[in-house]
Formats: sequence, C-alpha cells, structure tokens
Amino acid sequence: MSAEPEKFHVGMIDFFSIILPGAILAFHLRVPAQQYIAPAFYPAPQSDAEGWVIFLVASYVLGHFVFVAGSQLDRYYDRLREKFVPLGTDPPLKIAGEIRKACLPYDHAINTFQWAKCRLALTHPNALAHVNRFEADSKFFRSLFVILIILCASFFHTGAILPALACLVLAGLSLYRYGEQRFKSTRQAYWYLITLHAELDKPCCEQRPKPDTKRRGLLCWWE
Repeated sequence: MSAEPEKFHVGMIDFFSIILPGAILAFHLRVPAQQYIAPAFYPAPQSDAEGWVIFLVASYVLGHFVFVAGSQLDRYYDRLREKFVPLGTDPPLKIAGEIRKACLPYDHAINTFQWAKCRLALTHPNALAHVNRFEADSKFFRSLFVILIILCASFFHTGAILPALACLVLAGLSLYRYGEQRFKSTRQAYWYLITLHAELDKPCCEQRPKPDTKRRGLLCWWE
C-alpha cells in the first residue's frame, strides 16, 4: 500500500498547529488545574491511562483555542508583507495572481494561495506536501508564540523574572520564524503554480470565455 504524502502532511499540520501547542499549554496548566478546576468538575484520575486520556483531550481542546488566537496574527502578517513586499515588487505573487484571474471565471471567490494549493492537490500531491511542510512549521510557531506570551505573563505574575524574560525572547524568535515559514509556504506554492501553468499542454486559461482570455493575452502567450 503506497503512502499518500499529502494526507500525511495534512495530519502534520494538525499535529504541529493544534495538538503539540495544546500539549505544551496543558502541561504548564496541570498543577493549577488539579488544584482549582479538577476537584470541582472531575475527580482525580484513578490510573495512568485515565490521566493520559484527560491530558490528550485537554491538549486537543486548548490547542484549538490557541490556534484561534494565533490565527489573528495572519492579518498583521498580511499588512506587514504588503508594506515591505508590495504586490508590484513580488513577481511570483503577481504572476500567480494573474494566472488565477485568467483561469478562474470567479476569481474573487478564492485567494491566490488557496487556489494554488487546490490546483496542486488535484494534479501534484507531492508538490502540495512540500508546501504543507512550510505551512505546518509556520502554524506551529504561530501557536507557540501565543503560548510563550501566556507563559511569560504567568511567570511575571509569580515573580519568576528570568523565565519570563526567556519566554519573551523565545516569543520574538517564534514570531520571526512564523513569518519566515509562512512566506516560504506561499512563495513555494506560487513557484509550483507558475511552473505547472507553463508546462501544461492545454492551459486552463483556454477554457475561459474568449473576451476574458484575450484580456490576459500576456499570460496566454501561446494563443
């Protein structure tokens, strides 16, 4: 039975962006949870297996909350990227956007990055797996940034200054790594899309109505 890398890396995205960050936070909160929350809602686990089940469930639930909080960073990332790397100075993004508009009749229904991933999912799953690796890393560091900020506040509250400062420094590094990996994931998807579009025997833009295709004559140079 052959492995399907695109499914494996989609699982990796879930693991790195939800389960692993949730496990880190659940481990940090285990002591206060046992002292203040568990006695009121749930008795102490009677076995190691029961304790692991509770830990895994808590990791999954907390991971989703962290994921939602971290997703707010995407808006600020988009603004910063547009400020420092405008559309006109980013050829891969510009060309990929033009390809999407030429090939997709309803080009406002989906953004360029998501459309590129859909194209790769339908035609080149191995290429999509490569993009997903970068995306999984970016989402992990995005969630890790949120957790480190929570830990930093917790350590400051208890008077542990050095651990709090360490978490603050790591949060800054995580934020940088998140932006770097997110940029790489989008850039790699655009490179694959441009290469795929150039190598097709029958380009998808030929399927678009003639007036719209003529408007994109620069892209459909083979017409």
